[in-house]
Amino acid sequence: MKLFKIIILVTFTVFCTIIFAKTFFLNIDKAQIANLNGNSNLSDFDDTTDFILPTLDEKVGKNDSIFSILTRAGFNSLVVNQSVQYISDLKERIPVIAGKLYSLSTDGDNAYRLYLDTGNDKILELIYENGKIKHRIIPKPFEYKTKIASIKIHHSLYESFIDNDLSITLAYELANIFSWDIDFNTEIRDGDSLKVIYETAVYKDSPERISRIIAANFNLHGTEYHAYGFIDFDGKINYYDLNGKSLRKAFLKSPLKFRRISSKFTYKRFHPILRKYRPHLGVDYAAAAGTPVHATADGTIIMKGWDKNGGGNALKIRHTNGYITTYMHLKAYARGIRVGGKIQQSALIGYVGSTGLSTGPHLDYRVQHNKKYINPLNLPVLRTASLEPGLKEQFVFFTNRVQNMFSSTNFTQSNNIEFSF
Repeated sequence: MKLFKIIILVTFTVFCTIIFAKTFFLNIDKAQIANLNGNSNLSDFDDTTDFILPTLDEKVGKNDSIFSILTRAGFNSLVVNQSVQYISDLKERIPVIAGKLYSLSTDGDNAYRLYLDTGNDKILELIYENGKIKHRIIPKPFEYKTKIASIKIHHSLYESFIDNDLSITLAYELANIFSWDIDFNTEIRDGDSLKVIYETAVYKDSPERISRIIAANFNLHGTEYHAYGFIDFDGKINYYDLNGKSLRKAFLKSPLKFRRISSKFTYKRFHPILRKYRPHLGVDYAAAAGTPVHATADGTIIMKGWDKNGGGNALKIRHTNGYITTYMHLKAYARGIRVGGKIQQSALIGYVGSTGLSTGPHLDYRVQHNKKYINPLNLPVLRTASLEPGLKEQFVFFTNRVQNMFSSTNFTQSNNIEFSF
């Protein structure tokens, strides 16, 4: 009987000890996780003036996450779970992208420093130390170079850039900048010329990319077009002509880039399928199926669906001052396109197709003004605001400097040459 009492007493003691320990450690776990919310103060970091980003030498694997990266490094579940919870509680989204690089240094079981390329020109620095976590987002330390290029156009802007070993991205950026003044589908001729000052950015061993265009001068069969990238009071780069007038206008010259016109606006055209003459109140742009189509002006979508008159998948956008643009024969619509939705100029709205009465992939682009169809190629120039008066003196100084550069011998048949600006 005495032995039985001893066994009962020992069993009860062990049971109480287990329950106490489990409750104690569970409370510590919850308390530690709860205390993480206040540990992201950037003032906790050392002065970043002389900060040197370590080499990111590990590659994020497919389906990797903060959880898998830390678990693979051997950290216990408490450290891993605290880190995952901390990241999920942040207001900004921290993407972990397969193929991107990271660096993880450890100091025992309870400390680490993680540097992760989040794929948006930023690096996440995540530090775990003594049960606490802090983080900061560091801009990638790009190396910037200023370059110049001067080319003669042969056939098209696209082909000319390829022939001169220049970035196609640069060609697209220039097409965007001049898209209110020049229709690169119809107005480019052999012998036209272009001069451009631009900036490139390189991070570590990654490919060089176009950072921004500083200025460009386009000679279109004798007519000069200028573009000067100037930073306004709001900190954004906008492009102006030599007189400080914004290049941005109410309508783009074309909804496509680098494509040819296969049929123009006319009141009498022989329809290849219907085999009869009827009006063609728009412009047909021949392009490969899937070519992106962009809105030519800000507006509101008023129609999305099948056009019963042969237009196939169609989209209509209402703009200010009584204008409506129509885009027909689309293969598909861009994501998020819906009736009633607001759309901005240059926004992707769909893709070239051959739906409806069509003999091949093309875009039928139409414009109405006060319910009357007008020739899209003859749209009036409706300019937006010009340079703010308080910036005029700085702008003149900037343009004079650029003009001197354009006139220098450095631009004589130069190509992708680095120089000091």
